[in-house]
Amino acid sequence: MSERAVCPHCNGNLKTAALVNRGAAGCTWEEIQCITCHGSGTVDSDWLARTEEAKAAGKVLRAERLERGESIARAAGRLSMSLAEYSRLERGWLS
Repeated sequence: MSERAVCPHCNGNLKTAALVNRGAAGCTWEEIQCITCHGSGTVDSDWLARTEEAKAAGKVLRAERLERGESIARAAGRLSMSLAEYSRLERGWLS
């Protein structure tokens, strides 16, 4: 079994704040079960390492894009990606 690490999203608290859409009643901030660790408070340490690597790579992509003076939309188009996909790539949510 692999080692576990404290969840970076809820910091081991099992829950996190979320804006919940209640339809006609509107949106409210509520405490919900953490979507990253599914309420366990921990994540697989290998997953955490891969996530940190993806975030670091995303920071490099963003820095290079800004150095070129390129917008997110132009970078996404150059790579034939949607704007949302490219944004997730820069934030380390898509590898």
